[in-house]
Amino acid sequence: MSVNENSDIQYNKNFWAEDHCDLKKSPPTIEYTSRYHDKADEFTYLGLNENPNGPTNEMKQDLLAAAEQINRYPDNHFTELSHAVEKNTGVSPHEQIWGAGASDLIQRVVTTNFREGLNIISPAPTFWGYERVYNIINADVTRVILKPDGHTDVDAMIDAIAPNTGVMTFSTPANPSGLAVPEADIIKFATDTPDHILLLVDEVYVEYAAFDGATDMVALLRKYRPNGKWLILRSFSKAYAMAGARIGYGLASDQDLAARLENDTINFTVSSLAFAAALPAYLDNQRLTKILSENKQQRVKFEADLQSLGLEYLQPSANFISVKMPREASYYIEKLFNNKIVCAGWNDPNFPNYLRVALTNDEERIKFISALKLLLA
Repeated sequence: MSVNENSDIQYNKNFWAEDHCDLKKSPPTIEYTSRYHDKADEFTYLGLNENPNGPTNEMKQDLLAAAEQINRYPDNHFTELSHAVEKNTGVSPHEQIWGAGASDLIQRVVTTNFREGLNIISPAPTFWGYERVYNIINADVTRVILKPDGHTDVDAMIDAIAPNTGVMTFSTPANPSGLAVPEADIIKFATDTPDHILLLVDEVYVEYAAFDGATDMVALLRKYRPNGKWLILRSFSKAYAMAGARIGYGLASDQDLAARLENDTINFTVSSLAFAAALPAYLDNQRLTKILSENKQQRVKFEADLQSLGLEYLQPSANFISVKMPREASYYIEKLFNNKIVCAGWNDPNFPNYLRVALTNDEERIKFISALKLLLA
């Protein structure tokens, strides 16, 4: 049946022109900044927790080699990379899912849950990508506010479980706090979340936490949730410095879960070029260790700078730090932008004063601290 002027069906003709694509809600990338400033390349970008390291020569060479076959569709299953992940994690390729970044996998899980009419329990605030997906599909979400100290409130989240709950999700280290969820709380999530509910664990920053001595998540969940559903999300965007490639993966509790999530997406979500660059990055343990060591050094320097300014901050286990400012973060974000520095806030009314800043290198840290010092004077 077609819809016409005389139809009883109410159709919003302006639907495609409404504010669903508000550019001001976009992530603070270089391209985004160029819409508002003609010298975007002169800015310091500390708002997306990006890794300052560029690709290695081996990554570039593998990209060029893969480009020779760019006319062919990629193989998103059982690649050399998936076998490398198996060797490192003990999770077989049949229990892995791959996507265009962890965000792709988040959308896949939330959409599948939504189709079943089920509820999601999520910490708040959380990574903006979750909220974006929740809003896109109008998901049924129970948001549980973080504790005043920024930690995930595991007890409140467990108490929020309802008969229609399909997904329980948390991140460690968490975004936007940067805090790692204590092992005891992870065990409580694993044991107290009913087995039929999918426990979605976002470990995009896992390499940084592991460098600090965090327990392996796969081992924890296999021990404390042996019969339950779980999915661990990981990414190449942060520690592997490949945010522009858009590649991430999930480690599933079983083959059935992985197959379900693979079936609930389109084909060829990860490009052959992304796979080509990711393999040498994943295998280069020396580079990874160097990146993690430098990040830890920057963290120590950043904390000392903040202490000298008399500012409170949360102890991070990631490549960014959250700073509690004397007034709302939005004030400092605007002022810093005028100084060609891009930062982010938590975007949550319960935590209005927290500013989130990436840990990168000496030059960018000094520029940020110098600008902040002037604003606090």
